[in-house]
Amino acid sequence: MKILKRFAALALSVVTIFSTVGCSDSQTGLAAKSLELEKEVTVKVWYNDDAYTKYLDYVAKQFNVTNELVTIEPELISESNYIQYIYDQSIRNDNACDVYLCSSDSVEEAYLLGLMLENNEYDKIYTEDIYGKAGLEASSYNNVLYGYPVTYETSALVYNKIYADAVTSFDEIPASDLSGLKTTDNLAMTFAYDASRLLTNYPFASKYISFEGDSMDTANIYINNEEALKKALTEYQGLKAEYGLSTDEDKLNEYQSLFTEGRVAYSIMTASQIENLDTSVKYGVCAIPSLGDGLESQALSTTTMAVVNPYSKEYDVARAVAKAISYDYASNVTLLSNLACARGDVSKDSVIKSLHKIYSESIVKPKYAGIDEIYAQYEIMLHKIWNGESVDTAYDTFAKVVEKYTK
Repeated sequence: MKILKRFAALALSVVTIFSTVGCSDSQTGLAAKSLELEKEVTVKVWYNDDAYTKYLDYVAKQFNVTNELVTIEPELISESNYIQYIYDQSIRNDNACDVYLCSSDSVEEAYLLGLMLENNEYDKIYTEDIYGKAGLEASSYNNVLYGYPVTYETSALVYNKIYADAVTSFDEIPASDLSGLKTTDNLAMTFAYDASRLLTNYPFASKYISFEGDSMDTANIYINNEEALKKALTEYQGLKAEYGLSTDEDKLNEYQSLFTEGRVAYSIMTASQIENLDTSVKYGVCAIPSLGDGLESQALSTTTMAVVNPYSKEYDVARAVAKAISYDYASNVTLLSNLACARGDVSKDSVIKSLHKIYSESIVKPKYAGIDEIYAQYEIMLHKIWNGESVDTAYDTFAKVVEKYTK
């Protein structure tokens, strides 16, 4: 999917895209302008999610306008073992990409394979003020920053301002007595959300499972408060009956439609869902509320970042391209990818700023290679509990999996 081969076919759509993106980017491209080149350079940018195609095509065009000696060639990689593919191409086939996008889930794997060049050129830009605490933590390994954060995913409580305000506990979200709402006109449900997704469910247990250590070799994973976790799981099970919820796919689609139509007071959504809500609905966001009774909730997050491949033959140009993807043209990330922008200072929207703050304060999903077993088993446990299995039985099965990682 290289740009030079696709340009003719994409010409019409590219014109449309470029006419809608922020015009301020024509005055940025600082990394591109600072390059002192004497010859033409081609930078290969690999990625494995088609959502980034329009944005990377845009960056490639804008970067070349600013510095005609640099041609960026984005390429969508469909290999199932994406990081291993990058390694094999770099080591064995003399076909190294210069920059690649990867999720924070893959940081340890990429680091251990020697595929991460330190991000140490732009220390005044890659700060918590701009990318948030979670963005920098997710893009680091052993306390060293390697990634250039591009987008993020997390979850938050969304509320329709016609009916409600921000809350800190589910005790404040009515199920039957609706007198606490501002109005009930056109209201279909007080609370509805997708109870089948990790990001929308994990916040209820996040404070009670500890992940220690910098790598899988040093990992110590344990349940730090069995009583509180069981209590949270019991309250979670109660949400189904209290609010009349379902995980049936048709129902989940209905919940999303109802909120978009302005007929649901509260919902839990992912950051990308919130970014794409119809702006005709006046909504606000706040942190995932507590399930009550002294319990705590905290959102989980992942970050997708640009990374410079140490096997690149053009370090300086590759770094400039990674910065351009992450910072220089970031004001168009959401417009062209429908994903939440990791750079937190580009939006003037108060809701998006609040969402980024929730992301900044979220728990970063651990970067250990092989950690997916814990999260898979967690989702299985919740599925069982949601469908009526006793909390103790489902919990015991999950706890045995955690014990394998407990030192």
